[in-house]
Amino acid sequence: MSKNIPSNPTDLKAIRVAFDQISDELSKIQTGKTQVNEILAALEEKYDLPKKTFRRVAYLYYRQNVKEFENEASEINDLYKAVIG
Repeated sequence: MSKNIPSNPTDLKAIRVAFDQISDELSKIQTGKTQVNEILAALEEKYDLPKKTFRRVAYLYYRQNVKEFENEASEINDLYKAVIG
């Protein structure tokens, strides 16, 4: 057995408990992703705008970084105009 893998039953049990906790949290994340996708699909159907648009705005809202987004978009636009015309 590798010398890095614990052999003490107490340690192994603690690791198993940690794995159980991680599994529970990953399940919550997956459930949340499913719910987000369902909400986005409903918005797309009701308002005839792409899910991609709603998702981007929702992330801007979640992160509260619309100013940063505007600055980046402005820089990209300026560079595009300078290079492409």
